[in-house]
Amino acid sequence: MLTKKEERVLNTIKRYIDDNKIPPTIRELASMLELRSTATVSDYLNRLERKGCIERIERSPRSIKIIE
Repeated sequence: MLTKKEERVLNTIKRYIDDNKIPPTIRELASMLELRSTATVSDYLNRLERKGCIERIERSPRSIKIIE
């Protein structure tokens, strides 16, 4: 089960991928979510990955893959 904030992050990622055909970077996500800290975005991505919603490749800026 996702929190409301986690759902917001996941939906923002999905919308970005739908619009741009590539996943967003952490900085782009921070900007879209109006967050100042990329560490906060990274924390949300780690949570979404642990919950099985996304997959990521280490050290790749556009490595987010949505798991349906």
